[in-house]
Amino acid sequence: MQVTLSPSGLEGPAAAWASTDLTRLAAGGLLWLGGYPDREPVAAYGGQSTSATALFGVVGALLGLIDKERHGAGHMIDVSSQEVITQALETALAEYELTDTIRQRVGDMPREAGTGIYPCADGHVSMVAGRLGTAQAWRRLREWLVETGTPDADELWAEDWEKLSFRQRPESVRRFSELFGAFASLRTKSELYREAQARSIALAPVNTPAEVLVDPQLTSRAFFREIANHESGAVANVPSAPYRFGDHESTAVAAVQPTTPTST
Repeated sequence: MQVTLSPSGLEGPAAAWASTDLTRLAAGGLLWLGGYPDREPVAAYGGQSTSATALFGVVGALLGLIDKERHGAGHMIDVSSQEVITQALETALAEYELTDTIRQRVGDMPREAGTGIYPCADGHVSMVAGRLGTAQAWRRLREWLVETGTPDADELWAEDWEKLSFRQRPESVRRFSELFGAFASLRTKSELYREAQARSIALAPVNTPAEVLVDPQLTSRAFFREIANHESGAVANVPSAPYRFGDHESTAVAAVQPTTPTST
């Protein structure tokens, strides 16, 4: 069995084209969604096309091995980075098919009140409530603000705020951001996360890499392991397998070395 990762697959007019992360993001459509509406597109940070293609390659290899065990024949797994990136377009394809609407870049502006990234006492939190989350989450979010005595939070219970079209208006988004900002500025990411989870509101801290490394939950599961590079000798903390096989002491941990999109 062989797994091939390439920019556009092994067949077709673009099969022999060279590429970079930027051109792969553009070809797959994700570049169009990144950045601000009045500016040029901005690529997602960190070589996302390379990482995403590698993940799909691993899944393809595992499926190929399963099929080989069942039927005895190996496979050539052809993974196209362009096709992989199309899986990261969120609702862009569905919106175009159902409403003939082409999604545009929105920058850091929430698409509706209650859904977006908001500042708090020690950083930022990401929250999804309302149409993009659940109606119950939007109700519980407003109850939370009122219960804690947030100034002017009562106005969120006006009839207009029950309408999605109203919550999507730029002035509504800005007003909610002001109200929630006053509330969140008095609380840390951890406090907001714990309270929101207790209320079934989809809210999570926006953590730095350093904060992720000391996350209590991940630390308790020994998710990060020290791995030494065989060539340079450098030691780094890397994620381990996100699963456990029965006996925790016999957990299998696999370290995958980074590869380029054209490696086989």
